Order: sequence, then C-alpha cells, then structure tokens
Amino acid sequence: MRIILGVSASIAAYKSLELIRNLRKKNIEIFPLLTENAKDFVSPLSVETLSENSLISQKQTHIELDKLGDVLVIAPCTANVLAKCANGIADDKLTTTFLNFKGPKLLVPAMHDTMFLNSITQSNITKLKEHGIFIVGPTEGDLACGDKGNGRMAPLPMIETCIESLCINRHSLKQLKSKKIVVTAGGTTEAIDNVRHISNASTGKLGKCIADISYLYGADVHLITTKNEQATDYLLTEAKSSGEMKTCVLKAVAKSDALIMAAAVSDYTVANIQQTKIKRSSNMSLDLVGTEDILKSVAVLKVKSGFPKKVIGFCLEDENLEQSAIGKLKAKSLDMIVANLSDNIGSQSRTIKVFTSKSKTSVFESENKTVVETAVSILENVINLYS
Repeated sequence: MRIILGVSASIAAYKSLELIRNLRKKNIEIFPLLTENAKDFVSPLSVETLSENSLISQKQTHIELDKLGDVLVIAPCTANVLAKCANGIADDKLTTTFLNFKGPKLLVPAMHDTMFLNSITQSNITKLKEHGIFIVGPTEGDLACGDKGNGRMAPLPMIETCIESLCINRHSLKQLKSKKIVVTAGGTTEAIDNVRHISNASTGKLGKCIADISYLYGADVHLITTKNEQATDYLLTEAKSSGEMKTCVLKAVAKSDALIMAAAVSDYTVANIQQTKIKRSSNMSLDLVGTEDILKSVAVLKVKSGFPKKVIGFCLEDENLEQSAIGKLKAKSLDMIVANLSDNIGSQSRTIKVFTSKSKTSVFESENKTVVETAVSILENVINLYS
C-alpha cells in the first residue's frame, strides 16, 4: 500500500506527523507533499524522518506522481485548497497533483466552523463528492482559537481506516451510497452495584471500522456503541447495557436498509442491582438472569414493518462454529451471519466465515485479514444481499 500525503497550511497540520507514524506502523508507504505555507506549521525534516521518504519536489512531474501512490490524501485540507480542488485550479505542486491523479482521492478538511459552514465551502464539498472525491470530516469539537464548532479534523483512527480501505479499493462499496445503515459495536456492561459491572472482552474495533467505511462510501450511518468514541461526522449513540442497546436499536432501525449487529451483547444481567456499593466480603453470589435477544426482537419488528430490510448478526464460538452459525441464522431470521472464533477478540488479524439465508454453506471465508480488510469483506457481502 502506498499513498501520496498532502499537507496544507492548517493549525491541524501537526496531526499529520502522528498520522504518518501510525500509517507506517501498518506498512503503508508514504510520499509526503507539503504546500509552501504548510512548512510554517510542520518541519519538512520531521515529515521526511517519520515517512522515511523525501518530500516530493518541484522537479517531479505530475505524470510521475500519478504512478507513485495508490491513493492521494490531503490531511489536513484547508478551505483554500478545498476550493482550488473543487474548481480545477492547479497553481502549485499539490493542486496540480490532485488534478492529474487518477486513483482514489481523500480530503480531510480542517478549518474554523464559520469557514466550513459557509455556503460557498458547502457548495465546493458537494461538487467534489459529485466528482467521486472522498471527504471525511470535519467533526464537532474544540477549535484552535478556543471556540467550539464543526471544523475539527476527523479523528486519526477514522482517517487511517478510510485510507486503508481506499488502498484496498473495492469499487463495489460505492453501492453503499445513501443506504441507511445501523451498526452496533462493543461489549455491553451489566451493573452489579453503582460502581461495579460484568462485561465481556469485545473492543468494538470491527463495528467502528464497519461504520467508518460505510460512511466513507456515502452511507447514512448510525453507530450505536458501548465505547466512548471521539466525535464523528455521522450519528453516534452510546448505549452501555443490553437494555439500553435494545431500546436504541429498535428505535434506530425504523426505515433503515440494514442492521449490522457487531456488538457483543451480554447473555446475562444481574437480577437485583444494588443502588449503593456492596461491601467487600469473602464470598458473594450473583443472581443472573438471561438478557433479551435483540435480534429476535428486530425479527418481529421486521415482519411488522418491513424494516430493517437486511439484518446481519454475528456469532462467536469455539466449537461447532459452522453448525452454530447456521442454527442462529435460521432461529433469528437473519439475512446474514458472520461467524468467528473467540481468539478474534482484540486481535489485529481476523478469520471469519460468512453465511447467508440464501445458502446452506459458507459463502465467504477470510483468513488472517486486518480489521479493515475484514470490515470491507463483510460490507461486500452485505451489498450482495441486495442483488
């Protein structure tokens, strides 16, 4: 994987250094390109050292640069550079490269919210998207001047996910555009008292990755997660317990195209939750009762209203994986189920099997793929459900 990383003159340019470091850890080769004004915000030496490549020079032709990377990224992208890109102005090395580059292009805006919300900037963003340019962010948060608003550069993990997915370059994911997708992520927690809880080891990484990639390709995304995530440019709801998750899911799936239930929902909850901290003793027994099956509730809702149109569940087993997955697929009236072993939890590489209601056997098997590669594969199979 190789990218050209353009950095423009935003105060957020310092984040590009951490972005470079993180991408290099994923073995993504980076060819950096700084605008002249960006050099006032980040040191060329720092960029070259972290990227392990020299800055793209004025001597290199735009034809050469088109063949240099799989993806062109501009992060951060100022209002000025964004406007030039939208209107075909090529008056420096970065904008000339943008206009000539034939592969996927990703812009990551960062600016004051008054500039971002200006109708001219919004028009430029619309124009760029119509030309197939990918745009991530900005998000709500603290701005450089002390104000709060929608102009903060998107979180680095989200940018990294988007870059990696574009390097994989699955054109079929463009079919996600305008689809309303609800994704759940993380492991739910069930209270014991007001300070303790029981939970599971789910990190929520895969669900968050699925949500980020769906958003990148134009889906209307609602992520319901147990994790305290950074602000995103799509709807994000936090739900800690299985009860909260159920309430949020049943409300969110109305008129949705798909529910991707990647969250690990607790199988049991505590029968009698104490409202104050339980004093420590040598032994304590908990009275556990089963939680409600969210997917079965969704199946009932789907029969009544026809929504969500597609329901995707997940299965985690260490024994009889295929038999268990197909059994849950039928019992919960799912359109698709993703089966994986427990050692996938928290792992940087995943092995999964996908089963659909149209087939009795595995329609897809992925071995030792990154979290992003796994998420892309799952979304490709979701798209196939509509064909």
